[in-house]
Amino acid sequence: MTLRAFDRAPSGDPERFVEQLQDRIEEFTKQLTTQPGLDTRLISNIAVSTTVVLVEHGLGRAFQGWRVVDINANVVVYHDSSSTADITKFLPLKASGNATIKLEVF
Repeated sequence: MTLRAFDRAPSGDPERFVEQLQDRIEEFTKQLTTQPGLDTRLISNIAVSTTVVLVEHGLGRAFQGWRVVDINANVVVYHDSSSTADITKFLPLKASGNATIKLEVF
């Protein structure tokens, strides 16, 4: 993803300078808050097993994806797509065995 450059506020009208600057800052930061890859959460110490574990991700929206960034056992961790959990709040996971993992959710 490429961010658009931050536009400088025009220097023509000194009375509107602050308002124009705020508008440009708001436009630029919207790029950061609307890109799923930039809005991530790191969640540690998640115990996974062969039964569904609901991981509360705290994104305030449906997750776009996730990745295991640390694991303490040789198991496969996967998203249980058959779960009826609310994905705006939870990431339903299963694993091929028992493990403790750290996730990045985006």
